[in-house]
Amino acid sequence: MSELERQLRDRLAGLAEAASDAVPPRGLWAVEQRRRAEIRRFTVLVAAAALALVGLLLGAAWRVAQPPAPATTRSEVGLPDRLYDPSRWLRTAPGAELGQLVAIQTASQGGWWGGRPGVVAVSAATGEYAFLDLPDLAAGTWRSRPTAGGGVLIMGSLRSPAQG
Repeated sequence: MSELERQLRDRLAGLAEAASDAVPPRGLWAVEQRRRAEIRRFTVLVAAAALALVGLLLGAAWRVAQPPAPATTRSEVGLPDRLYDPSRWLRTAPGAELGQLVAIQTASQGGWWGGRPGVVAVSAATGEYAFLDLPDLAAGTWRSRPTAGGGVLIMGSLRSPAQG
């Protein structure tokens, strides 16, 4: 063994003797136990919140819509206090969804590539505005004329435009 190795060994032995037994501070174990319990509580809270969110999303996705109830003959109908200019972007009502109508008017219906002529109806029961699905109107086979009572009669062709 060389002199350098012996000096190194003596120095390491001296350092080892000088070091006292390491004693952890008082309460260190309790502090660590509380920290781990807090982490567990937080993890459970986050998991419960995630499960609740997933449950809400699945419940909303699986919710069954109620079929629309047919309009009764006893429902109140009336004229609205004011008629508004319809938006180009109103929805198109399929079939007789609006029920009894209180007013109709022609308007331009918006589309991806411009507008087209359309007829807007106002529901007598709800006051809702919607475009009517009148395919012949775009073909130009509809016309209107005033009636004796001051209203407007809109008439459509019973023949397709191809039949002339």
